[in-house]
Amino acid sequence: MTSIAQAKANQKNARKSTGPKTLSGKEKASQNALTHGIYAAIPLLPGENQDQLSQLADDITAALRPTDAVELGYVERIIIGSIRQIRLRDAEAAKLRISMSDHVIAERIESFFRHPLAARPKSEHISDQSEETYHYFEAVLDEYENYIMKNKPVSILGIQANAPYIYELMTSKAKEYSLSWEEFAKDKIYIARALEEIKGAAKSFIAANGHYHQAYQFKADMKIASRIPQGEDMALFSKYQIQLDTDINRAMDALRKYRDSKAKIIEAEVINE
Repeated sequence: MTSIAQAKANQKNARKSTGPKTLSGKEKASQNALTHGIYAAIPLLPGENQDQLSQLADDITAALRPTDAVELGYVERIIIGSIRQIRLRDAEAAKLRISMSDHVIAERIESFFRHPLAARPKSEHISDQSEETYHYFEAVLDEYENYIMKNKPVSILGIQANAPYIYELMTSKAKEYSLSWEEFAKDKIYIARALEEIKGAAKSFIAANGHYHQAYQFKADMKIASRIPQGEDMALFSKYQIQLDTDINRAMDALRKYRDSKAKIIEAEVINE
C-alpha cells in the first residue's frame, strides 16, 4: 500500500515531470484538437450528401479545435446548427421548385383567371410545346394575311418561297384529298380549298387556346414572384432561421466564455508555481 509520504512524493514528482510549465506551453498544449465522435450522433436524412456534411463537421472542428469534452459539446452544437442551416436552405429551395412546377402554376392561374371548367389550364396547356404550337399558328395566319390575301391566285412555288409555314401544312393536303403531289400542285381549286381549310384550322386553334397563351405569359411572372416563400412558408422559414442563428451564436459565446475561464485558471496556476 502506498504511504501518505509516498503519495505526496509522487504528486510532487508528477508536477515536476508532467506537462508544460510555462503559460505559452500550456496554451499550445490546449490546441490539441479533439475530433473523435464529433458528428457521430447527427442522423443522415434521405437525399443528403454524407461526404459534404462530414467535411463541414471536419472543417468546423479544425477551425475551433476543441481540447476537452466541454469544448467538444459546444462545437457539436455549432456543427448541428450549421447542418440545420443547410437543411433549411435545401428545404426552401425544394419548396420554391415545387411552387414553380407547371402543375402548381396551372392551378394558381386557374384561380386567378377563373376560367370555365372545360377551359381550366393544366400543365400541358402551359408547356413550352403548347406555346410553340400557338406561335406556329399565329405565323400561319400572318402568312395568310400578308402573302396569300395580297397575291391571289397563288402557286405552290410561290407559297413555298413566301409562306413556309403554310407550305408545310399544304404538303399533307394532297394525301388527304387522295391526290398525287403533282396533281394537287397543278389544281388551283384544290390549292384554294386547302388554303381555306388551313386558315380555318389556325383561327380555330388560336381562338380555343388564346387563354392558355395568356396563362403561359402569366406563368413566367408567377415563377419570378414564387422565388420568395409566401405566407406561412415565409413566416416558418424566417422563424427557424432566427432560431438557428440564435443557437449557433449562443454556442459560440459559451465556447468563448469557457475558454476565457480556462485561460485564467492556467494563468493562475503558472503564477502560483
